[in-house]
Amino acid sequence: MLRPRSLVSAAMVTAGILLVGCGSSGESPATASQKKATCQVGKSVLPLIPRPSAWWTEGEGPTLALACLHDPAVGDAALVGYASPESTGGHCVAAYNLTLRWSSGEKCAAPGYAWSYWCKAPACVWVMAHQRNVTGLAGMLEPSVKKIKILIKGKPLEHGVMVAQVRGETVRLIGGQKPFGFFAAFIAGCVQPKEVRVELRGKAGARLGNAPVYSEHQRCRSQSSAGQSLGQA
Repeated sequence: MLRPRSLVSAAMVTAGILLVGCGSSGESPATASQKKATCQVGKSVLPLIPRPSAWWTEGEGPTLALACLHDPAVGDAALVGYASPESTGGHCVAAYNLTLRWSSGEKCAAPGYAWSYWCKAPACVWVMAHQRNVTGLAGMLEPSVKKIKILIKGKPLEHGVMVAQVRGETVRLIGGQKPFGFFAAFIAGCVQPKEVRVELRGKAGARLGNAPVYSEHQRCRSQSSAGQSLGQA
């Protein structure tokens, strides 16, 4: 079965991405090394998060970036995959915003269970949450889904989307058994479930319908702030 995990508290986790600068600045080797820490798919995300949740590191295996995002409006983010520390095993995925130091949600799948077994569709949105002036949503995909298109109030979301189809050695490293897909989006402003549509495409662009949105109406900090960028929040 799928096991929901509580949201990661900002007090529990801190993170940041430092970009490499040009030229010589006289910085120490340690500082230069920190600046090279950027999200890379298939690599550990722990260098980006000095104090990660213990849940992410207690399982057997690495804590990997399954997808990476850099967006000035909603911040840097990653889909984080890791082995469940529970005695029954399994694997977990978290949608984590590195800039806000916030997880919009995370879920774990027990061994032998498909991620999307309860979606009643090839994919679904299973969580939506708000932090500052950003809406986060996340969901799972079957391997048959090759592409998704997220629309907000009928308009395509051009930025802030991450999609990962996880296969092979990566699945095994994080405690999984079968290929699976996961997606997440961070959206500037306050967005409600009824305003979201996720269109699914399969092989050769074949339409697979829309992903159900299993999330209740969310209370936003300020309706009037919707649409502002992260830097304006």
